[in-house]
Amino acid sequence: KTMSGLIGKKIGMTSLFDDKGKNIPCTVLEVGPCVVTQVRTKAVDGYEALQLGFDDKAEKRVGKASEGHFKKANTSPKKKLVEFQNFEEELNLGDTITVEHFAEGDFVDVTTREGFRVAHDISSYSFTALAKAAKPMLNDGSALLTLSYLGAVQTLPNYNVMGLAKASLEANTRFLAASLGKNNIRVNAISAGPIKTLAASGVKNFRKMLTQHSARAPLGRTVTTEEVGNVAAFLCSDYASGVTGEITYVDAGFNTAAMPLVDLE
Repeated sequence: KTMSGLIGKKIGMTSLFDDKGKNIPCTVLEVGPCVVTQVRTKAVDGYEALQLGFDDKAEKRVGKASEGHFKKANTSPKKKLVEFQNFEEELNLGDTITVEHFAEGDFVDVTTREGFRVAHDISSYSFTALAKAAKPMLNDGSALLTLSYLGAVQTLPNYNVMGLAKASLEANTRFLAASLGKNNIRVNAISAGPIKTLAASGVKNFRKMLTQHSARAPLGRTVTTEEVGNVAAFLCSDYASGVTGEITYVDAGFNTAAMPLVDLE
């Protein structure tokens, strides 16, 4: 019986050195993303399982039957197909699963010093580093923009240390705006709602997140990449020349609602 997992492949070897300078050989793996290419059910197959596909395969090397199999999942042909059981959440044909599928855990238990450092380095410090490097090239009236998420100000399942990193990014936005304001350079952030993208589909229970978001948001839906892009274009344009240091929510109003009003009707 195969447990839940992902498919991967070896892409090379490298070395790491410990605190004493000892050379530790390491195998480098590429794990996922994998696509759900078939869903086994008790009613039809007598057992429950997911068939995952990994690593694209040239279409000319795929037979007609296999070609139809992959088209049902709305994905390109895959070199490797493996069945897995014991996936706790519901996954559907065509869903994409990444290593983040296994990132669930209690905040206190899963947070490490290194993970904390890396999250802040990538999510927050990188914005400061970018501003510092770009400053000599920025013209009068230029604008900098970054993306945040609601986890910066509210707790969310499995978001863990990323919530702290996004909170740092939002504070970073305000300090950068104060620092660069004298050069007439504006700095803002967009806090967007969840959007169904290829990367996001690998997040555990992402479909449930979308459903919950739509139920609570005043507009009764999620937002699109176009809507986020429109706000980004506005904030970077001269139409927003008086806006800086702001965190602008593009989430169909989700952040303003404590609970769905429909629950009280």
